[in-house]
Amino acid sequence: METDNQPPLMRPPKPGEGLVVHELIRNCAPLDLNSEYAYHLLCRHFASTCVIAELESRIAGFISGYIKPSDDQTFFVWQVAVSPDFRKRGLGLSMLHWLADQTDCKQFETTISPSNKASQSLFLRFAEDRSLDVRRETFIEAYETEKGLHEEEILFRFVPSQKLK
Repeated sequence: METDNQPPLMRPPKPGEGLVVHELIRNCAPLDLNSEYAYHLLCRHFASTCVIAELESRIAGFISGYIKPSDDQTFFVWQVAVSPDFRKRGLGLSMLHWLADQTDCKQFETTISPSNKASQSLFLRFAEDRSLDVRRETFIEAYETEKGLHEEEILFRFVPSQKLK
């Protein structure tokens, strides 16, 4: 049954969904895969700042994030994952907007590697939709790992626009 027009169900993750989220991230290259334990913590301790998108009774997407301890007006988006089966439907953007609507934060941050053009496009669209200015700076320099070179990470900071309306 085709359900392309059905809106996704957005909700916080449940404590028992860490393994399912881990598997989703595993299938969402180029995202860094963290430990199963990390996803259990996100689903249990950070559920109020994460979102799961359900489509066709399946977990189609997940965003993890948190409010920065040093700045309660800034929401940091850690990972955005959309299952390959549900891409090209605007699900990542819908999840970002849903999370933004759940918080009183005025600023948003994320890190993106220079080669991840899809993620850059997603966040620039989010900034445009919300009339946010975009600032960029190096967050982590490129470095060697046992798996090879890890690309640098650029911090994207989205702040209320200073343009006259």
